Amino acid sequence: MTGAAPRPRIRVLPGVVAGVALLTTDGGPASANCSAQCPSPATWTQPFSFAGLLWERKSGCGGPGPNCWAPENAEPVSGDGIHLRLTRVGGRWLAAEIRTAAPVPCGSYSFYLVGRTDLLDPNVVLGTFLYDDAAGEAGAPCPDELDLESSRFGDPAAPNGHFVSYASGTCGPADLDDFRYSLTGTHTTHQIDWAPGAVAFRLMHGHRTAPDLPEHLVAERSFVSSLVPGAGGMRLHANLWAFAGNPPADQQEVEVVIRDIVPAHPTLAADPPPAATDPAMAVRQNPSRGGVDFQIELPEEGPMRLTILDVTGRRVATLADASFQAGRHRLRWAPAPLTTGVYFARLVAGGRMATRRVVLLE
Repeated sequence: MTGAAPRPRIRVLPGVVAGVALLTTDGGPASANCSAQCPSPATWTQPFSFAGLLWERKSGCGGPGPNCWAPENAEPVSGDGIHLRLTRVGGRWLAAEIRTAAPVPCGSYSFYLVGRTDLLDPNVVLGTFLYDDAAGEAGAPCPDELDLESSRFGDPAAPNGHFVSYASGTCGPADLDDFRYSLTGTHTTHQIDWAPGAVAFRLMHGHRTAPDLPEHLVAERSFVSSLVPGAGGMRLHANLWAFAGNPPADQQEVEVVIRDIVPAHPTLAADPPPAATDPAMAVRQNPSRGGVDFQIELPEEGPMRLTILDVTGRRVATLADASFQAGRHRLRWAPAPLTTGVYFARLVAGGRMATRRVVLLE
């Protein structure tokens, strides 16, 4: 969340009487204190190049939070990436945010992060998102915004993962998924796959542009709606800040590294090309509301096995398990009853394996 415009997303904070929600917006309930901490309003300054794009850093006082934003806390380090920090200087905490200097086109944007984003202090928020800055700066109350957030928003018992789609004029989440997640290491990919009328959020173990194996995927959410904007004023953002302006409960400074940001064409309906040594498999009508077709090219005659796995790795269907002639083969999977979700098609042939992600929609 950028902090450029209020968002009426309600969170119940610790100490608030049950059933009574404290509404926090980008201005924050303590925004009156901000000028005493940061004399200047938030601005964008100190441009730099990273991942083939020109970026700006936030400086001064403003939402979300409210927070004091220090451009030095978004430090590009040659060969290592961008270090986002939440630090304490004297009696105040300084947050970090970056954005692209210009809007970006629709596409898939993969943030390669280093840090235990699942173990952030309850008062710390990490966001990777797209936001219509021009609309926000023009005073629009609720610009388009697509958020992938890691935070418990002040409540130690709350979920720590959030996929949120805000639509212009709705002034509330058009789609929201709060979930709990835990990691097995420090390297994750936070991906926003954005096309006109559709967005898919993915949180993945490791640094990758697609979850080639079920165990790569931590969480995923697809939202297909006319409320998802097309290309326009959306810019890429990443920030690390203190929820409601409150310091970390453990009083410890925080750092998350953006090792790289990989842009690509939208992958909502596409598949990564197979390596030269892999069996050739393409998936059509993906995502689908009915079924999907698999087109397989075998260089030589031999055994072939094609199975469908769910995100836990459990086999839910076997489409082929026999010897096939060399050449092209077409197989179709149309499960009945239809169960929406993310699946993986795994092909084993010629002693090699290929895996493709399949999305079934309602």
